[in-house]
Amino acid sequence: MADHAAQEPGIPHTQLGHTNPWPFTAGVGLLLVFFGLLPIAYSNPGGWLLIVMGFGLFGIAVAAWLGTLSREDISEARGLTQPEFPRIAPWFTGFLILSEIFLFGGLFASYFYLRNWDYIQTGSLMHFYTGGGSAPVQVWGLFPLLNTFFLLTSSITLQIGEAYLKKGKIAVFQVLLGITVLLGVMFLASQVYEFVNFVTKDHFTLQSGTYGATFFSLTSLHGLHVTAGVILLSYLLGGSFAGQFSAKRHMAVTVIGIYWHFVDVIWIFLVAVLYLRLI
Repeated sequence: MADHAAQEPGIPHTQLGHTNPWPFTAGVGLLLVFFGLLPIAYSNPGGWLLIVMGFGLFGIAVAAWLGTLSREDISEARGLTQPEFPRIAPWFTGFLILSEIFLFGGLFASYFYLRNWDYIQTGSLMHFYTGGGSAPVQVWGLFPLLNTFFLLTSSITLQIGEAYLKKGKIAVFQVLLGITVLLGVMFLASQVYEFVNFVTKDHFTLQSGTYGATFFSLTSLHGLHVTAGVILLSYLLGGSFAGQFSAKRHMAVTVIGIYWHFVDVIWIFLVAVLYLRLI
C-alpha cells in the first residue's frame, strides 16, 4: 500500500510514491515462461518446469498487484487519500496501446514478409498455406465466428455498462460487466477447444510450416491479451462491489475499457489476415 503523509483528522491526504515489487515480479514470471519455451522448441521437456514456475510466479504477482491497487482505490473512494498523479492514467493508456501496436504490428509485418518470400520462391501461396502438404487447413468455421461474436458483443456490453456507471446506476453496470467477463471466458474456452481440434483432428500445429508457426504465435499472443483483459475486468467487477467506482470515479473502468476495445480490434485483423486470408 501507499505510504501516507501526516494529516489532520478528517482531511484527505495525498498518496506518496511507494515501492511496488509486483510489476517487476510479474515480468520475471513471463521471462521464465519465455525461457521455458526455448528448450521445448528443441524437444526438451525440461522447459515445462520453467513454464509452470513462470506462470505460477506471474499469477501470484498479478493477484498481489491487483490487491494493492484495490486497497488504494477503496481508500481514495472513501476520501481517505488522494492520488498523487490524478492525470497519469490517460498517458499510461496511450503508451500501453502504442507499445501493443508496435508489438502486433511487428508480428503482422513478419507474417506478410514471410508469405511474400514464400511466394517469390515457389510462385504460389499454396505452399505457404499448406506447409508443403497437399491442401491448406480450413481454419475459418464455427468457432472463429463464435469468437468474433463473443468479443464484439463484449465490447458493446462494456461500453453500455460504463455509460450506466457514469449515470450512477451501479447495479446495471455490474450486470453488464459480469456479462462482459462471461463473454471473455467463453471466447477463451472456444479458442482452446478450437486449438485442440486443429492439433488432434487436422494435425495443424506450430510445426506446420511458416503459416502454422505464425498462425499459432499471433492467435496465442492475442489469447494471452484476452486473458489479461478478463483478469482486469474481473478486478473491476470485484471492485464495483467494494465501492471503488461511482458516477464521478470511473477512470479505471475507462482505461481498461480502452484496452479491451483494442484487443477486439486486433482480433478483427487476425480474422481478416489469418482466418479469411483477405489481406
